[in-house]
Amino acid sequence: MRTVRSKLLIVIIPIVMLSLFMVAFLNHQKAKEFLEKQFEATAEAELGRLQVAVSEWIDYHQKLIEGLSLEGGWDVTHSEHNLQRLKQVQETWTSFEMIAIADATGQVHADGKAVSISDRPYFQEAMKGKTVISDVVVSRATNEKVIVIATPIREQGKIVGVLFGTVKTEKITDLVLNVEVGKTGYGYLIQRDGVLIAHPKKEYILEKNLLQEKNEKLVSLLKSVLAGHKGQGIYEFEGIKKYAFYAPIQSTGWGLVLTVPVEEATEQLYYLALLSFVTAAVVLLFAAVIVIMFASRLVRPLQQLSQLTKKVASGDLTVEIEHKSGDEVGQLSNHFQHMVYKMRDMLHQLHDSAERLHQCAQTFEITSEETKQATNQVAITMSEMSHGSVAIAQSVQDVTERVKKMMNELDCLIAEAEQMERAMLETIDVSTKGMNVLKTMSDTITSVARSSNDAVEAMKQLGERSQQVKEIVNVINHIMSQTNLLALNASIEAARAGEAGRGFAVVADEVRKLAEETERATEKIAHMIQQTYVETEQAIHIVSEGSKVTKLASEHMEEAKKAFNQISNNLLGTSKISEKVINRIKMIQSDSMTISENMQDVAAVTEEASASIEEVSASTEQQAAAAHQIFEQAKQVEQLADELSDMMSAFKLKG
Repeated sequence: MRTVRSKLLIVIIPIVMLSLFMVAFLNHQKAKEFLEKQFEATAEAELGRLQVAVSEWIDYHQKLIEGLSLEGGWDVTHSEHNLQRLKQVQETWTSFEMIAIADATGQVHADGKAVSISDRPYFQEAMKGKTVISDVVVSRATNEKVIVIATPIREQGKIVGVLFGTVKTEKITDLVLNVEVGKTGYGYLIQRDGVLIAHPKKEYILEKNLLQEKNEKLVSLLKSVLAGHKGQGIYEFEGIKKYAFYAPIQSTGWGLVLTVPVEEATEQLYYLALLSFVTAAVVLLFAAVIVIMFASRLVRPLQQLSQLTKKVASGDLTVEIEHKSGDEVGQLSNHFQHMVYKMRDMLHQLHDSAERLHQCAQTFEITSEETKQATNQVAITMSEMSHGSVAIAQSVQDVTERVKKMMNELDCLIAEAEQMERAMLETIDVSTKGMNVLKTMSDTITSVARSSNDAVEAMKQLGERSQQVKEIVNVINHIMSQTNLLALNASIEAARAGEAGRGFAVVADEVRKLAEETERATEKIAHMIQQTYVETEQAIHIVSEGSKVTKLASEHMEEAKKAFNQISNNLLGTSKISEKVINRIKMIQSDSMTISENMQDVAAVTEEASASIEEVSASTEQQAAAAHQIFEQAKQVEQLADELSDMMSAFKLKG
């Protein structure tokens, strides 16, 4: 694994190397350009100096010859008369090899020799009235390579001869060789036809024609200078790349050339490159040391932070960091410490929430158990009420049958009332039977009334129990709301915890879902209990009405008994009483019909009450099942709270 130090070295050292290379390259290029320009300036200055020196030397000797010609007094016809004078002049002007006079035919007497120069171009040009400087020629008098300066001699405005002086090429070669360009640079002169007339190698003089060289670049440069142009160029000669700085000698048409190898212009670059390399190496080494020191200083707090991060990852939240710098690393350390504090506080709060959740789960479990027991008790009560309703229904059916039977008997009594007197004994027997029937009916009605009262009391108790169950359901609903709120708060705290709280977030979400399902179930139970309560109130009202009817029937029975007693007591006494008896029997018949109808109503109400009780019983069973489910979910919540506490124990929050 690469460290930050190595990464910094990998990144910075190449940048430094590239920067140094670029700087060295630019310095090299600029230095090369500077040295080349400086060298060119030096060479051009030297060329200019040499050009002026050669021109001045030629002009000086030209003026000497011209001045000597203008002095006059020369005897051209008898040139031997001039020898003494010329000898004196030559002794004065030692730069001349020879000074002589040629007559108009080109005959010259010099050093006792007679030679002809009539074919020489300089003689021919001088005879035309010009001062001429010749190319290098071989003196016919001395056989030396010389330059001839010739000027016409005039007598009375007429050219009668030529005064000329010869200068050995060594004189002008010495001027050309007196040049300092680089280490091996030198100068040379070429005449108009390209022949060398001054060169460090004397064997080249008059023997080498540079215009005949195969080097096109060199020939082009020489043609340029012979055309009277000044300039510079680069050519290759004998495998060496050379500069050529050239300038014309205007008075002669010659070309002056300074040549020097190109590499001498930039030979100092080697030392500069060596210095740049050494400097770059030192700078690179210094940069590496600085980077290592800086990286060590930078990495040290990062390594400390890495170790503390490992401790936090293992669950130790008691770490403290001591790096207090104001840079980005210090800010990172402060943010890390702040994060640890936040996590520590959050886990404390989470631990407290887990404890509260555990307590709520236990309370919820106890409440669910009590609700379950209460629901079971309600179910038992409703079962008993169902059995009581069946008994009431059977009793009402018996009463109805008996009332029908009584009505049949009353029909018989009415039919036989007209024969009352003839069948008194039979009437007394019938009356006795009627009394017995009335007694039975009275007992039955009393039983029905008692059963109705019991049913009313049971239904009232059912209503009270329903209210109690409703209150319990409200308590459960309130607990579920609080649980849902706690689960929501737990989810928020878990979301703030990030990855560490993801598991608890899932648990809190499941708790919230269970709380919402329980809340919906309790709302359904409350609705059913409310419906049961309403239906129970209706049943109580109906049974109460039946009780009133039963009470009324009982009162009628008492009146019937009194009537039968009166019939029995007065049966033998009066026919009027018999008539009253008939009327009373008719009244009894009417009341019996009413009782029969009321009994049918009681039977219908009883059946409805029985059906309602069945529905209440079914709802109670559903409520019991829901209470059992709530109880199981409360156990799950308690288990999840225990698991959350176990998870919290993995973190170290105190030193």
